[in-house]
Amino acid sequence: MAGFNALIPPVQFLGTSSDLPHESYPRDYYSPKNVGIKIISSSEDIANKEYILAFELDAVLDQKGKDFERDLLFMLNILQENIGACDVKESDTSLAEYLKTIQVSWEVLPPGTKEEAVKHIFKGRTPSSEEKEVAEKRHIFLMSLKPNKLIYGTSGLQRYFGALLKEDLVVFENIRYGNAIYIMYEDWKELSKRTRLELMSGRFGDNFERVSHIAHWEGKVKKIIKNRREIK
Repeated sequence: MAGFNALIPPVQFLGTSSDLPHESYPRDYYSPKNVGIKIISSSEDIANKEYILAFELDAVLDQKGKDFERDLLFMLNILQENIGACDVKESDTSLAEYLKTIQVSWEVLPPGTKEEAVKHIFKGRTPSSEEKEVAEKRHIFLMSLKPNKLIYGTSGLQRYFGALLKEDLVVFENIRYGNAIYIMYEDWKELSKRTRLELMSGRFGDNFERVSHIAHWEGKVKKIIKNRREIK
């Protein structure tokens, strides 16, 4: 049987482009930044067997740079996501100086007007209209509890303020979104020096109640106070 060779002509595929419309969200791509978290430790507290740790980012931002605000927000998000808290301090602030800002001292004053309360809460700066509205509403609520005195933070917790109902019953409020109300009892002066994470860890007992600002939070707070007064 004789063989043969066949020549196969090349095949050309022709096509046309088409649009497939669909709903989508625009996306921006941000390249990763080479930023690390530096941990600074104080000497051990022998009495309580504790360490105080400070976290800071090893990045320097140019306040005059066009992307300063965006970069600052990015850095704050890194701390918030990894540590659960964030703040802004001068780059040359020492750990000793920083610790002074988180040691709370309270200014205890007689109940006053909403205007006086707002002035104490935002001591040193002018609040936004939204902040002022929240502060006034929460001041009204605290006053409904008939406090003997009002309490204002004078250092690291300026935005916390409280109603002293009895020497062993204090309700602390905060104007920041997401921060809960704390109802503290006998050890309120010591407990109020602790951070939210420390209180939630359970290492400092349960001599307090925490109420989130969700539905019917006012009623929950009043019920706790009523039960506490009846117990005492």
